[in-house]
Amino acid sequence: MEKNYSKVDEAINYGYNLEFGIVLDKAFQNYKKIVGISGLAIILVAIVFTILYAAVIGVLFGFADFAQTMSNFKIEFMSSASIIGLLLFGMLVSGISAPIKAGFISIACNADHNEPFGIENLFEYYKEPYFKKLFIAEVIMTLFTSGLSMALQAFGHVFIGTFISYLLMFLFFLTTPLIIYSNLEPIEAIITSVKLVVKKPISLFGLLLIAFIFVFLGLIGLCIGIFFTAPLFISMVYSVYNEILPITQVDELDEIGTL
Repeated sequence: MEKNYSKVDEAINYGYNLEFGIVLDKAFQNYKKIVGISGLAIILVAIVFTILYAAVIGVLFGFADFAQTMSNFKIEFMSSASIIGLLLFGMLVSGISAPIKAGFISIACNADHNEPFGIENLFEYYKEPYFKKLFIAEVIMTLFTSGLSMALQAFGHVFIGTFISYLLMFLFFLTTPLIIYSNLEPIEAIITSVKLVVKKPISLFGLLLIAFIFVFLGLIGLCIGIFFTAPLFISMVYSVYNEILPITQVDELDEIGTL
């Protein structure tokens, strides 16, 4: 895949059109296509990572009084070694799971182009050159989002730490599609994401906020519904990126025919 510099540079230098209503509608239409398979995939991924997270917390703080540990879990009461250990673990897990996040976007993309998609899409980016790029980018983003947040919370600035964490996640949210569809390097993708987001921060924030609110409507009832509302956020990220830098899927048979 060639680097998609021309379209990216054009969007950064001259801006881009982003029709709020159109993007919102496209996101919901895409969501309808992927909600079943993505919801099931999110459940499976959540189970695996909940077990891993619980295991690490148990190792760091002990299994004897695990329930009380979790109920009193606050960064400001942790030792420096525990905070660093938790941050390093978070960076490692985020890096290893980065291709799965890319896989969810791939599901949305395939659905949008009426191409086959399934659970197997979650693992298609565990290959070079994608894995290394996604891993490095996710580790860097986690270092900034979680690292700064933890540092501020450790000094008692919980609100500021949380705010900065969410602000950085907002600025970085286009990084993954920029790597897999524009073929940018990790740091390039992170910086480009920030540049694209600050072009239309209010519109983008509004779109993500609507998706975020919709996702948490799934908490109503037994909370299980969140697994089937969360795919809207995936669809929104994909739809926003596709509106800024339209993705053209190339049929493999067509590519062979042009060789």
